Amino acid sequence: MSVRDIPGFLQATFLGDLRSTENLNAEIEEELLFHIQERKDRLMASGLSEAESEAEARRRFGDFFDTRQQCIKSYQLGLNLAFKRFAIATLLVVTTIVSTLYTAERLRPVKSIEDHLSQLFADLNSSIASHRHAAVIDALDLASNSKLTSLRQEIYTRVSSLPLPEVIAHLQDVALDSELENGLRLSAIESLGIISLEVPAVNQFLLESGKSQTDSQICKAMLAQVVDRLDCPALQSLVRADDVSRTAKLFGLIELQSRCGKSFEENAIWLADSEVLLTARSLVLTTSENEEQISIVKLFRECKCPPVRDWLLDLLDQPVQHGCLVHVLFDLGQYVNDEVVAQRMEAFAQGADVAIQNHIKRSLALRTR
Repeated sequence: MSVRDIPGFLQATFLGDLRSTENLNAEIEEELLFHIQERKDRLMASGLSEAESEAEARRRFGDFFDTRQQCIKSYQLGLNLAFKRFAIATLLVVTTIVSTLYTAERLRPVKSIEDHLSQLFADLNSSIASHRHAAVIDALDLASNSKLTSLRQEIYTRVSSLPLPEVIAHLQDVALDSELENGLRLSAIESLGIISLEVPAVNQFLLESGKSQTDSQICKAMLAQVVDRLDCPALQSLVRADDVSRTAKLFGLIELQSRCGKSFEENAIWLADSEVLLTARSLVLTTSENEEQISIVKLFRECKCPPVRDWLLDLLDQPVQHGCLVHVLFDLGQYVNDEVVAQRMEAFAQGADVAIQNHIKRSLALRTR
């Protein structure tokens, strides 16, 4: 009996004549043999021989006679005539449903998680668009429900070659979720970087999101994906903007300095811009970390020009860390032949500690007479 035969069978059972026990036994045996045959057919379709399919189908089904006896015993429990028809119908309906589920699940080839993932990843590369799309949905669903960071990272790497709206939306949500561990967010950002080569909107997302990030690692990762597409004016705007995080400003300064490289004569204009220097001053004065102050000052070391000279002189009057102050004085040594600079350094030496005084003396000794 198949599922489509159930309505007719129920009608016949409740409205027709009662069947004899002998007929019931025959029906149950026929039903069980039907399901064994069905399993056999499925196994043969998967490549097994008829004999192998027969043996395997019976093995998976279990003890045929025991199962038949259990069905008969279930019927005999309903000897009461008032429930006799109901018991027969219920038994066979349940048997059919369970058997259908059993056939669908138990006879399906058992796959390990590795096999399942291999098939899923293979489907992502399918030549059939509908298969790829279905695989993407399954992969993203698996990523959402998995607690294995390594698995989620692998999925994000795989789907980066498929710039579908579902993929982009999922990766963007992960990239912005501050409650997730950074390793997972960085994987999503890297995949978005790949997609941004094809989808300009993703490039804009990374840039705008990176500007507002306060987490240094996440901010740098987002901006690093798009920095090659930013020219010097764009980097200047990044550094100057009021609505940009401190981390993003530092990233822009470092990149701007890198762009200048050894050609400061041509490119120093971008780094020595008055607003850029004001931003750098603010960054130096809003951190108490000596190393961070030093790293900012050192960005302008090769940029020898009046605006930077004035910027360094201004820092002499600011409450910077001692180590940073030494670097400011060292950089001012480039301008030691400038009379204003020499006078300021001499004045600063008054009352300074011995280390600062000695440093200034060495710088002033290099003046050209």
